[in-house]
Amino acid sequence: MKLLLKVELYKYNPLYSDMFLLDVVGGFLPPEGFLCTRLVPTKDKFSSKVTTRTPKQYEYTLIKVVENDTTSIYLILQSYGSTVNLNQKGLKILFSDGTVMSKPDVKISCKNEPDLKGWTYSCIFKLSSEDINSLITKTITDYSLYIYERKINESNAFELKEYLKCMSK
Repeated sequence: MKLLLKVELYKYNPLYSDMFLLDVVGGFLPPEGFLCTRLVPTKDKFSSKVTTRTPKQYEYTLIKVVENDTTSIYLILQSYGSTVNLNQKGLKILFSDGTVMSKPDVKISCKNEPDLKGWTYSCIFKLSSEDINSLITKTITDYSLYIYERKINESNAFELKEYLKCMSK
C-alpha cells in the first residue's frame, strides 16, 4: 500500500499576513498588553513629532501622532470594488451590538489595482474621544466606504480594539 503525501510550501510575506490565517481550536486570547509590544514609536529627525502605527493590515491601520504635546489618533479603513467611483464620501461602521458609527463627511480615496482587476477604496479620519471609546468597548463586524462593504476579519477586529487601547493610554 502506497501512502501519498501532498505537501504545499508557501513563502510567508508579512505584508500579506491576512493570506496566511491560522485557526486555533477553541480560540486564542493573547495576554493583556501583548499587542502593545508590537507598536514601535518613530521619532522624526527634524521635529518633535513621534508617530506610532500598527503593523500592516489589509483592512485597517491605526496611526498615533504626538507633536508639541498634542496627540491625535487616525484610523485608515480599506475596501475593494470592481467599479470606479471618484470623489465620494461616507463611512459606516457596524458593531456587534447592532449600533452604527456614521461618518458621512469622510472622504473616500480610490486607487486602481491592476493586479486585483479592480479598485481599492480607503479613508483616513481623526478619531474623536467618543470614537475611541466606541471602538475600544465595541467590536466591529462590518464597514462600508461609500457603497463598498467589507466584513472585517474577527481576529483583526479584536486586534484593532487592543491596539487602540494601547495607543489611547
